[in-house]
Amino acid sequence: MHAPDPALEPVPAMTEREIALAMSALIASMFVAMLSNLVVLTAMPRIAADLHASQAHYTWIITSSMLTIAVCTPIWGRISDLMDKKRLMQGCVAGYVAFSFLASLAPAAWIIIACRVGIGVCAAGIIVLLQSISAAIMSPRKRARWLGYRAAALSVATVGAPSFGGLVTEHLGWRACFLVGIPFAVVSIAMLQKTLHLPRVRGPKVRIDWLGAALLAGGIICLMLWVSVTGPSRGFLSPPALVLLLGGAALLGIAMLVELRVAVPVLPLALFRQREVLLCVVASTGIGVGMFGSAVFLAPYLQIGRGLSPAAAGLMALPEAAGSLLASILTARILSRRGHYRGTLVVGAGMLVGGFAALSTIGTGTALPLIGAYVALVGAGLGVTGETLTIVVQNAVARGHAGSAGALVAFFRMLGGIAGVAVLGAVLSGHVASLVAASHLPGLDAGAVPSLAHLAPPLRALVQSAYSSGVALVYMVCVPVAMVTFAALALLPQGALGDDGPLP
Repeated sequence: MHAPDPALEPVPAMTEREIALAMSALIASMFVAMLSNLVVLTAMPRIAADLHASQAHYTWIITSSMLTIAVCTPIWGRISDLMDKKRLMQGCVAGYVAFSFLASLAPAAWIIIACRVGIGVCAAGIIVLLQSISAAIMSPRKRARWLGYRAAALSVATVGAPSFGGLVTEHLGWRACFLVGIPFAVVSIAMLQKTLHLPRVRGPKVRIDWLGAALLAGGIICLMLWVSVTGPSRGFLSPPALVLLLGGAALLGIAMLVELRVAVPVLPLALFRQREVLLCVVASTGIGVGMFGSAVFLAPYLQIGRGLSPAAAGLMALPEAAGSLLASILTARILSRRGHYRGTLVVGAGMLVGGFAALSTIGTGTALPLIGAYVALVGAGLGVTGETLTIVVQNAVARGHAGSAGALVAFFRMLGGIAGVAVLGAVLSGHVASLVAASHLPGLDAGAVPSLAHLAPPLRALVQSAYSSGVALVYMVCVPVAMVTFAALALLPQGALGDDGPLP
């Protein structure tokens, strides 16, 4: 049983200038959302020391925002299809400003955690509404032209935020890290008010499936805690982990039953009947594993396996960001001119397979420029495929489900990333622990992250070899995941992005 799409009251068409200014404001909002999650990471030691935070507080300050984004993404997707997108976006940006300001004044760690949860709710809304509003004001082919700009904003936020956060913390204090995005947010709200003109929703008041949303959120939270917190620390089959796993599965099962019965489900399960949506969701899950895995596990290889300083290791992230940015810009031009997407996506997935296959061969003696080339190849594959999938699914669904379809892709990408990091981390730690235990050398703790500076030369050589081969094994595990992504995209039906209006 499905309710009809909400009626829309037409408004004058936006000019090209208004569209450009509105998209600039939307991308600025997304930049703020990403910046708020990453800029604070460098300041965490100072925050923990000043607020006398425990290790649990330390972990939750980092993970609470990302966990909330994952939980709220599918819910925001459906809400964006049913309510006024412009007001929702402005409300999310305003909420980000409020929670960030409160976090900057926090006298205790638990207040920062609560504010980070609020920031995560708003950030999820910003990310989803960017996709939904883009679909409402532009045709799919015109939307493709903005892929490069979105990729540029993501690259700058991802690569520059930690360094920028360190600079702000050093000169202005850690509290200023929560304030740096506020000016961008205020300007974004004003620009959206002036330039964004969307059809107004009319008719009876929209009823949101809050029961389904609550069940869905509860199930996702349980599974996220299982893969990211309890599983890695206590074992994925330990009693606490099994409680979370079974509880999450039960809540999601009940949520599915509810969603099949309500008139306006928060998660329209009928979307999965469309071949494009199902295949893009599968591919997006694999892309999430690659996106998070390539970035997370390069650092221990370079710093422990190769003995590089954190600053030098950080520079090795630049090739991936550059590859992603250049590939996104090139993909945007190809899609906006030709419209056909399957061949481009298959090429991008092939880059992922090749990049991870190359990274699986690294060792303690691999030349750094060669590693940079491998990482750039992975980045290029991510740049081709990542945001393109959102446009593909929105091109395939009806007007009233564009937000939900885009949110599904974003949600499964993040779900794949979080689950992938947990599983791949277990692969790395298990490999290193087995090699250290088999050496029977004194002075090594198989379960601890070592400091190379405090190890004798024989122990240092063993640890470096263990981490180098362990990270290579992690990337080898990523190869079949990338191959699943390749297969899913190769099975997409032939199609082209439309150029006949904002939505099909």
